[in-house]
Amino acid sequence: MALALRKEWQTAKGAAELLFKREHPPVGDIHINPPTPYPLKFKEDLGPTLDEFEKAKTPADKTKHSNKAKGVIRNYRTAINGAHELKSAARILLDSLAKIERALG
Repeated sequence: MALALRKEWQTAKGAAELLFKREHPPVGDIHINPPTPYPLKFKEDLGPTLDEFEKAKTPADKTKHSNKAKGVIRNYRTAINGAHELKSAARILLDSLAKIERALG
């Protein structure tokens, strides 16, 4: 299961962004009415933290990286819940974060 959690997150982010673009198509001339920008910028990098968790050998290292990842997930969840224009794309992201959090223990 090497690095599966990071892949889970990357897949969810990609699917959510595609869905967001389908729910917010450009209207008319894109130079006059530019498309709605994707409302999230994931400033904390969850992927490398998940990699470190999956590579950790000792229980202490697993716990350290798990706690760090859970902190990032809390921040992401807050950002997603605050981005009301995400609509159904938010569900994809929140479901993925819940799945990852369960795997972290």
